[in-house]
Amino acid sequence: MNAARTILVKDGRELVRDGRALVALGLVVLLSLAALWLSAQRLQVSEAARVEAAARDRQTWLGQAAANPHSAAHFAFHAFKPQTALSLFDPGVSPYLGEAIWLEAHYQNPANFRPAEDATEARRFADLSPAWIVAVALPLVVIAVGFASLARERESGLWRQLAAGGVPAGSILRGKAAWLLGVAAGLAALVTLPTLLVATGLPAPADAATRWLLIAVAVLLYAAAVAGVTLAASAASRTARGALLALLAFWMVSVVLAPRLAATAADAVAPVPPAAAFWAQVRQDLDRGLDGHDSKDARRRALEAATLERYGVERIEDLPVSFAGIALQASEEYGNRVFDRRFGELRARHEAQQRVMRLAGLLSPAIAFRNASAAFAGTDVAHHWHFAGAAEAHRRTAVKLLNDDMTANARGRDFGYKAPPELWARIPDFAYDPPRWTVARGAVVDLAILALWALAGAVAASIAVRRWRAA
Repeated sequence: MNAARTILVKDGRELVRDGRALVALGLVVLLSLAALWLSAQRLQVSEAARVEAAARDRQTWLGQAAANPHSAAHFAFHAFKPQTALSLFDPGVSPYLGEAIWLEAHYQNPANFRPAEDATEARRFADLSPAWIVAVALPLVVIAVGFASLARERESGLWRQLAAGGVPAGSILRGKAAWLLGVAAGLAALVTLPTLLVATGLPAPADAATRWLLIAVAVLLYAAAVAGVTLAASAASRTARGALLALLAFWMVSVVLAPRLAATAADAVAPVPPAAAFWAQVRQDLDRGLDGHDSKDARRRALEAATLERYGVERIEDLPVSFAGIALQASEEYGNRVFDRRFGELRARHEAQQRVMRLAGLLSPAIAFRNASAAFAGTDVAHHWHFAGAAEAHRRTAVKLLNDDMTANARGRDFGYKAPPELWARIPDFAYDPPRWTVARGAVVDLAILALWALAGAVAASIAVRRWRAA
């Protein structure tokens, strides 16, 4: 233990004396602060725009004159997705999935207003985040600091002198491991802690403290995984140069190539239909029925017969209510069944893709970290589906209220009926509360994968060091 402590102190002093290593550490910290500033600016602009757009949208809705409820349902309004302080750390896939959903009658629309689509090439280059720094830059610094940690001792023969002096190779490994883990953990803290400080006071979900803790665990496990791989490569290489080349190849594959290959594999395993094909299927379901044998006309005839029987009259004109309102609500409810099935299938494909990405974490710790980071920050696909579900529930409530008003008050006038403006205020404003982190609880598997990477690196380094004796 004393030998391990001595090695730890020695390497720490060498790191301080090595100006290049300190410069690298300083550059990463400065880059992370720049990324944090950019993230804070994006969040501030995005939230200000959302609040203004939501207020104007609500004002426009309430400012309608007397109108037919069904016309108002098509006039519609938006549901805007709020950003939280956690997106400062990792914006995830939010810029690609949209920030607002138009809630109109007859349709469950996808989200629109995707910042990634409107960004210029220069803006995309500037779209850094602390999570990106952790995933991409942190491994490079750990590699730069630790690639020679064990290979240098082996290449120079110093380990033989230490062994002859009674210092076992295991003590050397423990000292190097403690030193490199300390560097990785310290760098991770320098990158992530400022984000937490800046986020204080910004809008956050109810379980923000738990989410920040889980993000911290993901960052530390990722740092430990990279340190473990670095130690293993350094221990297994006969020269420091060989260790560096091996680790740079690992970084290129893990950080650059593997995520793209994994995304391609996910698309191949669970392909998402093109938008045109998806909506063509929806229209076919609405026209011909979910089973293909329940056409829109047949459903309307059945509804007429059931309604006449319910009210005990023989003609539509004798109904005490507006049949147009009843028919509109029945159409909505059947449409909801169609949307539930087809969007459910779409969500199942996204979940299948996420499972592929989760398995890909076994091949790249960077993938596992990005999965966990976005999930705990609330910026992954699972959280987007939760927002879309809340928006759809609000749409269905609003449309039913409008159809019910038409049913009760439009008898004899149907689409000529105009509801008073007071009706618009009866539809509540859309208010969205982000879910608990457990909506993406599958990310715990990503944490386990990161821990497995760290353990595998430690075991591989230990095995490689034992083989020194036979060399």
